[in-house]
Amino acid sequence: MNMLGWRKCMKPDERIGLYLAQPKITKKLSQFTEFVSQGHRAGEIIGSSFEKMANNAFQKNHKLMKKLGMPSFSDTKLNEEGSKFAASSSVAYTYNGFFNTPHKGKRDVSDFAYVQWIPTLSSSGEVATRGKNYNLKGGDFVFPECGFRLNFDRLDGVARMVWRATEYRHFTMQREDNDEFDQLGFCYN
Repeated sequence: MNMLGWRKCMKPDERIGLYLAQPKITKKLSQFTEFVSQGHRAGEIIGSSFEKMANNAFQKNHKLMKKLGMPSFSDTKLNEEGSKFAASSSVAYTYNGFFNTPHKGKRDVSDFAYVQWIPTLSSSGEVATRGKNYNLKGGDFVFPECGFRLNFDRLDGVARMVWRATEYRHFTMQREDNDEFDQLGFCYN
């Protein structure tokens, strides 16, 4: 799993820090700052999509961020004026056959998670569709206690979902190897 944005620090006397490779960033700080600030538009697109799909969940996350003074994932420093679409301090993204074990977001400050899964062509990262013979098998998203899973075998476009990540255990199953197709997933919570 990869992350963009801010995280709670694990160092004593620090509250928050960036997900980054510090030595690499230090060498090219201005390029890093420019790259992260370009995430502002991505944050608005993701946040707007979350708001349209589940306004109450979005508003709860957004108000919590404002109340706690949390930065948006696209902010390059603390205390920036946040976007009206800010509802997360970080974005986790997965690709290349990612899978994991059942877990809850019990340490997450916000209750709700917004997730998108996008089928892609491995060679270019373009969105893959059934018209391009998309045929990735496996990689289901599962809620074990609920007896529910999202099966992506017939996905023909983007799948989106919002759920209370702090209450329900969830995980991504392993998928079959496939050199032609992949699946990009991201979680905003």
